[in-house]
Amino acid sequence: MAPRERLKGEVLGLPVHLTPHLLTAAESLVPSGGHVVTLNAEMTMAARANVPLRRVIQGAELVIPDGAGVVWALRLQGHRLRRQPGIELAEMLLGHAAARGWRVAWVGAREDRLQAAARFWKRRHPQLRLQRLVHGYQSADHWPMVEADLRQHQPELVFVGLGAPRQELWIDKVRPRSHGLWLGVGGSFDVWSGSVGRAPAFMQTLQLEWFYRLLQEPGRWPRILQLPVFSGHVLMAWAAARFSGSRRRPARQKPAAGRTGESGAECPPGERRADKPPAVGPG
Repeated sequence: MAPRERLKGEVLGLPVHLTPHLLTAAESLVPSGGHVVTLNAEMTMAARANVPLRRVIQGAELVIPDGAGVVWALRLQGHRLRRQPGIELAEMLLGHAAARGWRVAWVGAREDRLQAAARFWKRRHPQLRLQRLVHGYQSADHWPMVEADLRQHQPELVFVGLGAPRQELWIDKVRPRSHGLWLGVGGSFDVWSGSVGRAPAFMQTLQLEWFYRLLQEPGRWPRILQLPVFSGHVLMAWAAARFSGSRRRPARQKPAAGRTGESGAECPPGERRADKPPAVGPG
């Protein structure tokens, strides 16, 4: 089933696909082409002020709940799911790319870190076809050549680590008319190079990976301030939806003479309560 046909949630006007089979959903985009967005609270807030970014997210073939804030917002709505970190999806995809002979391109990070990340993955999967390694500090006049090269060769897997929202906007610009899966991976190249570490497992379990990254990069604190603002907007939207729903609820009517009231089976299908979605986890 195509991602657009799967169950979707929504966080502050942005779609989130709720698929328990994430890897399968992502792989299905390779033949025809697709953009995978890893949504977190910071990107959600940026999209409220950045119309082009909002349009890119709304038009992406697959949007996954990468951030703890997005997962919390969806749980408020009754969705049962876990966080699906983009870096973990990227790592699964690289394993499949090595096994299936996919051509892979990486764009982003510093040259030395990009090369170190490539050496790390070649040790894990010697057969991995890393055909394009393009660091993220190209001169302005060189980017058109990078874009033309990717359009011409059309690799099956393209990871872009230019940071949000730049990577999402750049993918949207370059990807049209290209097949393959395009994924914004943020700082994943830095992690794979060994320059930046992921949070310990217990902090990931407690949804505190953002705090660990802040300790490593204190300069991120102004961006972290978006988290309480995000929480406030989510709570207001949740309260408004609950209040609106209670106002629209029809008054209970007395059953007609000779009847004991309608059962769930007698209600029209559109009026029955939807089943709860299945638990969601990394594919």
